[in-house]
Amino acid sequence: MRRIAVVLLVLSTLALSAVPAMALTPVRVIVGRGDQYWASSNGTYLAWTSHVNNTSNAYVRRLPGGTPRRVSAAGTRGEQPSFVGTTSSLVYDQWTRTRQGDIYFYNVSTGRRTKAPAAVNKAKTFEWAPKASANYLLFMRHRWSPSGRLLGQWLLFYDRHTLATRILETGVTRYFRPEFAGNTYVAWVACGAIGCRTHYWSEAGGERVQPAAPYTDQMSATIDEATSQIYYGQTRTAGCGRHTTIRRATLGSSSSIVLVPLPRGIAVGGPSLAPNLTTGQQDLFFDRYSCRSQTSDIYALRGVDTV
Repeated sequence: MRRIAVVLLVLSTLALSAVPAMALTPVRVIVGRGDQYWASSNGTYLAWTSHVNNTSNAYVRRLPGGTPRRVSAAGTRGEQPSFVGTTSSLVYDQWTRTRQGDIYFYNVSTGRRTKAPAAVNKAKTFEWAPKASANYLLFMRHRWSPSGRLLGQWLLFYDRHTLATRILETGVTRYFRPEFAGNTYVAWVACGAIGCRTHYWSEAGGERVQPAAPYTDQMSATIDEATSQIYYGQTRTAGCGRHTTIRRATLGSSSSIVLVPLPRGIAVGGPSLAPNLTTGQQDLFFDRYSCRSQTSDIYALRGVDTV
């Protein structure tokens, strides 16, 4: 699954009415061999994926620098852990050597794993890349042939109260993936003829697309529901890591603020907001992807809500 995420990064700055903000300095959080990516925090713990020697596992550690603890069960592989808001529960995908993958919840306080409902985890399919809140679960489903050919993929939205499931995106050749699930909004990135754009949905407003400048890609968004602000990476469509910036905008607005420009050859993925319990501010965790080495490390922007 990690290789699919890299394809999206390589595909993907100009802004619509971009406003430079006070410069923020990215801080290294998780570095190491291979890929370290897809971080999520509830303010007390940090969870992430480590991909080394073609093997992925999900980990969690107490902030600021606790000992890493493996989330995925022994004898399995796991990826893309994501906290359910500021609770002690996170959601992640877990699989064995076969193409059968399922979504699990993991409680960092008790160490207990719970499988997602049968409406989410179907037989003979691969469910992965989950994002969850108390209300919603957003995830991908893949179906493969015995020879390993992709037969179908779906981006699915599961209402945890009504137990209803709906399809948001489908198609074998298109690229799309979940990015955020909150109590009011869900968001995802989908790529088409005009590039990659952030789509978001709310029960009150339905589905919308966040405005973007021509010839740019929006990458890996997350939403602050309290302020209706969206945080995302943006880059020119031609080549990897061309004029990449991390931005903030009001949902639906064509005006954005540049929080930080990244060096040439660097792409961004997986932004995730978390409360900083020491400062009382919001921190933004993100993947800093090197187009040259094709590896990721995890960085943070501190106090992104104060700029």
